[in-house]
Amino acid sequence: MRAQLLAPAGDADEATAELQMCGEMSGTLPPSITSEVHSIAGWAEDRLRYIQAWVHAHLGEREQLDGAVEHAHRVVAAEARRFRAQFGLLQAFGHVRAGDVSGGVRLAHVVYSRQPVEHRTTMVTSLAEQVLEAVPLQRSGEQIVTDYRELLAGSGRKAIT
Repeated sequence: MRAQLLAPAGDADEATAELQMCGEMSGTLPPSITSEVHSIAGWAEDRLRYIQAWVHAHLGEREQLDGAVEHAHRVVAAEARRFRAQFGLLQAFGHVRAGDVSGGVRLAHVVYSRQPVEHRTTMVTSLAEQVLEAVPLQRSGEQIVTDYRELLAGSGRKAIT
């Protein structure tokens, strides 16, 4: 949690240190904790990868972000569509933060448009909106950004989770 709070505040050194400590601690947990993927009491690898993606996205560290997302796709079940979408949207957000506005918005558009409306939950839509919010003002009028803004405006939220 601390790493996730420090990264948006721009404290890269502290966020990275917290992230490293989180990874080390995760490696010491017993299988009874790390194998539990459906409980808030568990701490499976997908959660570590999500925190890594979050931190690297907010710090605009594209290479580390892409690595965390790639690793997450290997451990997150294909049926976990919402969770996989969250990773994709974090990746898109991070690309925009790193300066690749067109690539990030394009990725977000693909990820969000492929989500059935019933899977466009509050969390998924919130991450999709963060991609748009990360676009620098001087780039907000570009066609790719306008198209993405229209996709979000026409989308309905169906569930909280």
